[in-house]
Amino acid sequence: ADENIVVRRLAEIYEAQLSDFPKAIECYQKALRFDPQDLFVVEALERLFARQQDWNALLEIKVSKLEMTWEPEPKALLLEQICQLLCEELDRAQDAIAYYGDLLELQENNREVMDRLESLYREFSHWDALVSLLSRQMSMAESDAERMQITMRIGDINRDQLCDFNAAVDAFSTVLLQDSEYRGAVDGLHQVLRVMVATDEDTVVIRACDILEPWYRARDEWQNEIEIL
Repeated sequence: ADENIVVRRLAEIYEAQLSDFPKAIECYQKALRFDPQDLFVVEALERLFARQQDWNALLEIKVSKLEMTWEPEPKALLLEQICQLLCEELDRAQDAIAYYGDLLELQENNREVMDRLESLYREFSHWDALVSLLSRQMSMAESDAERMQITMRIGDINRDQLCDFNAAVDAFSTVLLQDSEYRGAVDGLHQVLRVMVATDEDTVVIRACDILEPWYRARDEWQNEIEIL
């Protein structure tokens, strides 16, 4: 314990009096080996790594600090800082996804975090996760118009990225049940049919046609009706 006190004091002198930051870091790291839970030392290393712009070391110490942080507010702040480091300084945005997920668990209604996650899911093709995120947003939607917009996005992802045509038909038909004049949902269903020309999924084709055919007929859209017959 005495040696730990001496090493900490040396670190303080190197940092505050001599501005010898590499030596201060060396001493604080030695002190941390004596007590890995020493928050004073952890925060000193955070400060020094940031000053030296040693982003990898800063990330490592922040992740260590995260493991000893339990209160929601400081934990959320740390998660934000880790995500910022990964995205802005280390060019490791994909690694930030898990930390943004942890942050969202702490702040369930944080739209900014949801938007950032959505962007990362799209960038790195995490389509199933994106559908789950959009479904979560659905429960927070404040209007029918917002819910329909989210449902349309779910339909597009299921059709274009996941090739889950049944789920795509579910999404677009749900929108049409809410608003029978929603043209985007009609076009979404028609695109499902065009994509499925070369497949054998007759059940999905029949479902889509059963919705589109009367819709086109009621609006005298003969050319579109011919295309789906």
